[in-house]
Amino acid sequence: MFCRSRWRRKEIPWEVVGAHEVDPVRMFDEDEADLDIRAIGNRVIRRTYFFNIREQNGGNIVQSAVIFARQLLIKEIQTRGFNVLLYERRVFLLYRRGNQHRVEVRYRGMREYP
Repeated sequence: MFCRSRWRRKEIPWEVVGAHEVDPVRMFDEDEADLDIRAIGNRVIRRTYFFNIREQNGGNIVQSAVIFARQLLIKEIQTRGFNVLLYERRVFLLYRRGNQHRVEVRYRGMREYP
């Protein structure tokens, strides 16, 4: 059987140039006013988002990517009938290939602290 590799010889691989992980964070304070919890999902929600960056402007781009990824995740859980994530965990990686940059955001929403 003949298998052909899909990897292109002249294509340069992405290099990881930065990584940061945020431990699970409670998204509400126990001392806050009433939380109306009607239903709790039984699954951990995990999503990975990639964003290509045209210009490298330091942390502002990464921060914007993380915020936008969270907004996408919140929209998705709203379609399932939920409105808040009790705990959130984020990992983001910054890649470089030549003069191109890319951000990978791994987002995880949980119902309890792991």
